[in-house]
Amino acid sequence: MYNEFFGFAEEPFRITPDPSFFFMATSHREALSSLLAGIEGRKGILTITGDVGTGKTTLVNTLLKDLNLRIKTAFIFNPRLTFKQLLAAILSDLKVPVTGNSTEVLLHRFDLYLQKRQTRDETVLIIIDEAQNLSPKVLEDLGGLFQRQTPAVKHLLLLLTGQLELEDNLNSEESRQFKRRIAFQYRLTPLNWEESKAYIDHRLKIVGSGISEVFTPEAVNLICDFAKGIPRVINTICDRSLLAGYSLTTPKIGTVIAKAVISEEENVAQELALKEKETIGERGGVGSIDYRILQESAAPWIQGFSDGWGESMKKGNVNMSPEGKEIGPSETLEPIKSSSWLYSGSFLGLYKSLKEKYIDLEAKNNVLHKECIDLAAKIAKKEVEFKAIQDSLKVEEEKRRRAEEILGLMEARVHYLSSEFLDRQEKDKKFIAGELLGVIANLILSLKGGVEHIFHNLKVESKLVLLNFDQSLCNLQNGIQKVEEILVSLYPPTLDDPGIRSTIVWYCEKFQKYHPQLQITQEIDIQENEIVGPLKTQVFRILQDALDLFAEHNQSGQIYVSFIKKDGHLLLTVEEKGQDFDLHDPYPETNGAYYTRMKQRAELSGGSLSFESAEAVGTSIRASWPI
Repeated sequence: MYNEFFGFAEEPFRITPDPSFFFMATSHREALSSLLAGIEGRKGILTITGDVGTGKTTLVNTLLKDLNLRIKTAFIFNPRLTFKQLLAAILSDLKVPVTGNSTEVLLHRFDLYLQKRQTRDETVLIIIDEAQNLSPKVLEDLGGLFQRQTPAVKHLLLLLTGQLELEDNLNSEESRQFKRRIAFQYRLTPLNWEESKAYIDHRLKIVGSGISEVFTPEAVNLICDFAKGIPRVINTICDRSLLAGYSLTTPKIGTVIAKAVISEEENVAQELALKEKETIGERGGVGSIDYRILQESAAPWIQGFSDGWGESMKKGNVNMSPEGKEIGPSETLEPIKSSSWLYSGSFLGLYKSLKEKYIDLEAKNNVLHKECIDLAAKIAKKEVEFKAIQDSLKVEEEKRRRAEEILGLMEARVHYLSSEFLDRQEKDKKFIAGELLGVIANLILSLKGGVEHIFHNLKVESKLVLLNFDQSLCNLQNGIQKVEEILVSLYPPTLDDPGIRSTIVWYCEKFQKYHPQLQITQEIDIQENEIVGPLKTQVFRILQDALDLFAEHNQSGQIYVSFIKKDGHLLLTVEEKGQDFDLHDPYPETNGAYYTRMKQRAELSGGSLSFESAEAVGTSIRASWPI
């Protein structure tokens, strides 16, 4: 408000605590030094007391500014709380998340936090301002925090600051046990005369000025004498004097303004408000200085003016110019009516009310500012955590993508190797079948020729011998048939020529010949050139397994075999009408082996296989390959 007029960088006498303006008086130096030593030595409970306005809160803020990062602090401004509420406020200020609101839960969370700080060799400092408002019960519960028999308690400190009533509370019988735990007590004393003047000069120098530039020595003496060494009173009188000087465009505060401000401070505010109303009623508004009122409240010090000034003031016809160009005695000039910042005789009362409201708003603003800083810190912390989570997710996503890529390559490799294995297996079967067929055929033919020669030579023998020989020939013929079946199972020669169509027809007829209880119906609608060589083999093997599976579960019935082209796929269907069964019961090993083998063959050859079975409907096995 007046900073520009006096050339200040900022207001020098704000009442709100500001460690940047801390003045190191003897009492404050000793208190700060003792507190730092007590905190460094982890002395437990510390107390600072002092009269209203002696600078306790500013001292604590200065202390906090000097603490190192290994000391975690919780600062409680309003201690009119229950112990549970106080504990919740402490945990909140320490940024400790809590789920649950019972005292036991809060204490447990506090203990865990304290143990964590102990493992890091850190200290937890709880500061409670205005501690004279703590109830004896809350004091007792706070003392109980230091009774816990754990190593972590040594890392807990409690600093109570309060008015002199706190000393009375601690001396009471109810607080006797708590007082015994106090390791350090200190009472802040008011500033002496020289310290008071140095205090004013100190604050003015911080804003770029000095005491001799702003106040006359006489005004300083008046302020120091009235304030009795209380920094807050000094701030109040100096601040209001500067405002009055600014309003009267007086660049240097003298005894007149100082006495007026002090007198206003001493008078009863209600009386001044009443006279203000009377003045407004007579003059119809606010905007001029009524020196009749000023004369009543400050007659003793009006004599301090020169004769002209004093007489003019008593007559009440002093002209005040808001621009500061004219100020002096005049018998003809009337008070100037203006909307400028001019006050009636009780302008200090009005200012006091406005200033108190301003201070209250500034305090609230400081609280909101602190909350905004805390919120910004929380947001920044969450952003860092979120960024870390994002980075971690990206790393995990990259790992997952790489793993899927490797897995895909491995699956493709396994698929390729499995296909190669099946193809190699079929080729081996084909080779073995061919070799076996040639050897056995030659052997049988040779044996047959020898037997026929023997039979011709023995034709003269008895009929009984011939009958036995005919039986041997029959057994030999059956053996040839079995060998043929084995050779077909290894690799049917018809697959190569004429192809899969003829092989399915031939195999179904042959299968029905060996299982006459089953009636097989066929539907084949494909062209031979639509099927590649290796796929023919897999189709035939799946048909083999499907028919063998049905033969094991059916004593009689109808089987439908279909191999057609539909919707861009080759479809092999083997259905049994009317009977259902479970692949895993009653022949779990056999059924499971059939199904697994058929499914693997279908998938490894680029297709798929499904199995359906329902009571009264039957069982169906379907294999499909895209073309």
